[in-house]
Amino acid sequence: MVKNLLHPDGKILAIYFPPGLPERSGSCAFASMKCLVNCLSYLIQNSITKGTFDAFRKYEAKALTEKLWGQIKEQPIKLMEWFCWGDCPPEMTDKVVDIIKGLSEKGVIQCGFTRNKELWRVVLKVPNVRIGITIEDIDDVKEYAKKGLVAHPQYDSGETELFYKVTNNRHHASCGGSFMRETANGISYEADCQTCYKNKRGCFTKFEKK
Repeated sequence: MVKNLLHPDGKILAIYFPPGLPERSGSCAFASMKCLVNCLSYLIQNSITKGTFDAFRKYEAKALTEKLWGQIKEQPIKLMEWFCWGDCPPEMTDKVVDIIKGLSEKGVIQCGFTRNKELWRVVLKVPNVRIGITIEDIDDVKEYAKKGLVAHPQYDSGETELFYKVTNNRHHASCGGSFMRETANGISYEADCQTCYKNKRGCFTKFEKK
């Protein structure tokens, strides 16, 4: 197995899978053409994404969980991000769910985004997990946002509108990667996943560690 399955994304560690369609050796089975056209990471293929992805295909969930825990337990805040690049392909769903549950039992906070609806639905009730489903059609956002976190990408601006358990189509925040803006007051904060977790903003709105 590769030395590290997780690699830095700002102040936290993240899973990087190869971006792009499966027929092009990518992991994004649910990607839209709009997503592929606008995805900068789609242009990048490197040994980090390939090594991690190959390990996830080869090894059992228990071994992968322990390998990930070995990296995470040394961090001051046990927080990790899923799919900083790429996504969970359908054939890997059950394995990733088992890993997410295993890490949750160890107290690891897990965030990230996916287009894999089955994965998203299953982990909605897993403690210490706040993974969002990416939905492009605003008409479909309301249905999913009643249940959990939804990411609505704005390709023109590069921001992502965030909806968490809302009953209308009004987002509660926008994420630009290096900043987070709250809709209610219009204030933007310099941010990353760790900062938002500490302040219960953005993806971590109303989040409670268990």
